[in-house]
Amino acid sequence: MGRTCIGSPAKHIVSTRINEEEMQLLQQLADQQDVNISTLLRQSLNLIVEDALSKSQVTLEDAPEGRLFSLTQTRQ
Repeated sequence: MGRTCIGSPAKHIVSTRINEEEMQLLQQLADQQDVNISTLLRQSLNLIVEDALSKSQVTLEDAPEGRLFSLTQTRQ
């Protein structure tokens, strides 16, 4: 699987330690979707945000400082 070009290089790198089982799971999911692990994680983050929005746990607001969006916790 080759590297997918998605525009300019990322400005931020997130690093974490995972065990062998977690790595195998990520690779299997990425292979099934025909994407690399970075793209899979980006898609997963989008799903988490969508889920939080649908459950009204957060609201989507106009974001300052050139951000794509800003999430704020809603009061229960």
